[in-house]
Amino acid sequence: MNAEKTNIYYEVHPKGKSAIPCLLDLIDTDRKSFVGFQDPESSSVNSFSSNNYSGINVAYLVELILAKDSIVVRKSSTWKTQVEPYRIYTYGVIVKNVNNSPLLRPLEYSDMKTLKDIYLAWWKLNKNKSIEQLRRDWKAGKGPLATSKYKWI
Repeated sequence: MNAEKTNIYYEVHPKGKSAIPCLLDLIDTDRKSFVGFQDPESSSVNSFSSNNYSGINVAYLVELILAKDSIVVRKSSTWKTQVEPYRIYTYGVIVKNVNNSPLLRPLEYSDMKTLKDIYLAWWKLNKNKSIEQLRRDWKAGKGPLATSKYKWI
């Protein structure tokens, strides 16, 4: 994530549950950019991170709000440096899960509309829960994409 995205993290994350509805509205924005993270132990850029939809970064912010109590700062095994405290998935990218295997390529715009629908349906079922319960659910594997054909990598 670049500095602009990092600043968004520090502004949105503390707002917690109240930020989720606003974020969900932006998931299907028809704009492409680099999304997610580069592997800290590799100099290559992944094809599924470049030229993907920026709404994935927005969905990631929702996941960060839910993961707040589960984030573990760890060291990179190669460089012995601290991995960013906002990295909850290795690449921070959503991919299709086909036959229990991630399809490592950028999503289509129709996928972004589907993702928005998935997140909105999850929110409709969970919006009355406390943030503490939402975080317990997320930690137990009951996040927005848990039963969908998409997964975070």
